[in-house]
Amino acid sequence: MAIIEYKQRASNTNNILESYSKNVTSQNGEDGILEKIFEVIGDKNYSKWCVEFGAWDGKHLSNTYNLIVNKGWSSVLIEADPKKFKQLMSNLGDRENLYCFQAWVGFESNDNLESILSKTPIPKEFGLASIDVDGCDYYIWESIQNYKPLVVIIEYNPTVPNDIIFVQDKDMSRRQGSSLLALIELGKQKGYELVAVTRTNGIFILAEKYSLFGIQDNDINKMVCDSGKRIWQGYDGTIFTSNFSYLGWVRYRIDPEDLQVLSKAQRSAGTRVRKPVKNMENLPEAPGKNIALNKSAQQSSYSRWSKPNESSRAVNGVKNGGYSFCTDSEKQPWWQVDLEDIYAITQVRVYNRLDYAERARTLKILFSTDENNWEQVYSNDEKLVPGGMDGKPLIVSIESKIARYVRIQLNEKTYLHLDEVEIYGSKSIETA
Repeated sequence: MAIIEYKQRASNTNNILESYSKNVTSQNGEDGILEKIFEVIGDKNYSKWCVEFGAWDGKHLSNTYNLIVNKGWSSVLIEADPKKFKQLMSNLGDRENLYCFQAWVGFESNDNLESILSKTPIPKEFGLASIDVDGCDYYIWESIQNYKPLVVIIEYNPTVPNDIIFVQDKDMSRRQGSSLLALIELGKQKGYELVAVTRTNGIFILAEKYSLFGIQDNDINKMVCDSGKRIWQGYDGTIFTSNFSYLGWVRYRIDPEDLQVLSKAQRSAGTRVRKPVKNMENLPEAPGKNIALNKSAQQSSYSRWSKPNESSRAVNGVKNGGYSFCTDSEKQPWWQVDLEDIYAITQVRVYNRLDYAERARTLKILFSTDENNWEQVYSNDEKLVPGGMDGKPLIVSIESKIARYVRIQLNEKTYLHLDEVEIYGSKSIETA
């Protein structure tokens, strides 16, 4: 049985404010830490206004309730759910200097936090913003430009390792969150420094106040212990995990075998496994003869995995989902074929490699008659991966462009590797 042991490198030795942890209504000691932060800053040095959204009933797991009720702060509370908003109004609605809104907070100009705050007397510089929406927290903080809270407390996804920058898609319907490291980087861009960490929240303060707290080094590995959750693979394709047996928020236990892509028989075989190429029979009928078949080809560079004459393997008629050629990792790598005559080209089909298919996201197709002057006839939109992951090719139809040379090129620094390229057309009238 494999030996798996996690050697923790990170610690929370510099998370000195953690010792002040206390819950009044907060979840992981945030109330006590915030009290200490504002004590260090001093009452006269900040505006006693706080903002919280996803405010629930104003009390449940709230980071602002203690400040509002016990410290006399003014507040803006935002909750989208009608039932929870009704409870919020019942719990706190009769207090002075409390502004409650039933609304979603997003990151566009019509629904971002600033559009709501502009309807209140809250000053541009205020004490605390609490951001907890279980998803697009990163983008919401990023969208705050005209208001400057002294302290920002924001939820992070604690299952992401300390050395990973992860930010979910910019989609309010998704609930994946962001890594603490991503929020630290965003905070620095906005003029904030990490001053404390709880189990699920990073607490940031304006950089000019950071020195008041005597934290010698707020590097992430000095502020929070890494969770140690890791996934890696063996040479045979076995997927291994460390500290990864439970999906916390959905409460689902998993076994490492649940994550295996290859069967035990495939893993024990010790040979490369190709994902079957599917749906080839459902392709549109080819518009004639493949004029690139068995023609000479070349590429911009070669990788350490390259084989002799591999450029021409991309036009040998064999499609198996693997890669025929592979350039080195370089800026704007390319592959091209010489059709050996000038053709009026009407269609190009690109069959992508099925693994690492995402590397083709910036694919371009260029034509030339003399190998010196090139015309771009197609550029991918960077959202789709040509060829996808199912074996279907990217099919680019063209209104009869004249060319002898066809080049596939990427618009970034990476590897270029494809399975097959097919080109359709007829002899140009000019040369027939």
